[in-house]
Amino acid sequence: MKKILLPTDFSETSKNAIRCAIRYFANISVEFVLLNATDKSAVLNRGHQSTNLNLQTEADLRALGEKLFSGNGLVQHTFRVVVMAMAPKAAITLMLQNESFDWVIVGTTGTSKANAFGNLATALIRLNRCNVLIVPFSSQPDTPLLNVLFATDYQPLGTGAVNSLHALVGIHHAELTFLTILAKKTLQVAPEKSIRDAYQAPFTDLTINEAIESHIGLRSGIEDYIDSHNVDLLIVTCHHRSLLDVLLRRSLTHQLANKPLIPLAVLADPDQSLTGIVERSVKGEVLL
Repeated sequence: MKKILLPTDFSETSKNAIRCAIRYFANISVEFVLLNATDKSAVLNRGHQSTNLNLQTEADLRALGEKLFSGNGLVQHTFRVVVMAMAPKAAITLMLQNESFDWVIVGTTGTSKANAFGNLATALIRLNRCNVLIVPFSSQPDTPLLNVLFATDYQPLGTGAVNSLHALVGIHHAELTFLTILAKKTLQVAPEKSIRDAYQAPFTDLTINEAIESHIGLRSGIEDYIDSHNVDLLIVTCHHRSLLDVLLRRSLTHQLANKPLIPLAVLADPDQSLTGIVERSVKGEVLL
């Protein structure tokens, strides 16, 4: 059974993300955990009794869960609720430390200005503890998942990332396209076909394609591809976690997560060796 964490502040943005989660994982057994986290000091400053507020919030969460899950007819889905009196980032981090989750799914408006360190979504990505799905509010939760785009520089994938990618695409019988963007200061020559074939070998039982395109930049290349093709979900891997990458905004994942055009899934890859990544990061060759 999968376990998925769903942070919510009861906004329409977070509800949209929950509906998207239900659709993406409709065909498998899942325990969903609805989490509401509010900074305790903010609660006290508003003059509320934290105990009473927690009880009311828990009741509201249960009502939300009943509305979203009980009415979908998916008996393989269960849910429980958690209320925490702390900042959302701290609460989610604590949850990920105490429990094993397959995914964290968050909504975003895609309009707020992120500071140098990014938003909640990018903070979760840097933790690299589990997969993160970021759902923009503009995304329609009832859209079928038919075409999945995996942006890759063909760096090795850990077993967990491979399994997560295969499972998500496989349960929807979607088409998986491996996209490589050739750009200055990054990947300028496509890996040899033998390398690409070996990389794609775990997915040969799926419907797969590959695309290799040259562009002035990685992000613009990916976004142009999305604009010109039918893509329902973009997937990247979490390779880079250094503070230097974040401050210099060299992480493509960081850039995409701040304002995703379509749902963006970031695969955690803690198995990935950091040696080559650090060397490339120092050279400014951070791809994903």
